[in-house]
Amino acid sequence: MPKTHAVAIYGTAKYKQLKTITYTRRTPYHPERLQTITYHRKVYVERERRITLWGSPRDIAKAKAKIDKENWIPKKKYVDRVPAKDFLKNPQKYAKEGKWIDKKIKKTP
Repeated sequence: MPKTHAVAIYGTAKYKQLKTITYTRRTPYHPERLQTITYHRKVYVERERRITLWGSPRDIAKAKAKIDKENWIPKKKYVDRVPAKDFLKNPQKYAKEGKWIDKKIKKTP
């Protein structure tokens, strides 16, 4: 039976997030009326993220290289027990584009 290994990648990540801004103002020709204006803007945010990859050491090494090369970060705050083979086939399911600001790698038993 093959041994499976697990590696946790965690740290601070920077990515774009959609922010909705709403404000009210008086209309120019009818000062008694209020007009609500809403617009969307993408802003950079920094958040803590963690992903745990498991599988064979070769698959884990390939997945770590893909994370570094293509700038993938986890979609949620914690993404646990991601099979490295599945991550290599379809990284959009578990991750999104962004940059790691400071990243640590920890082997888990």
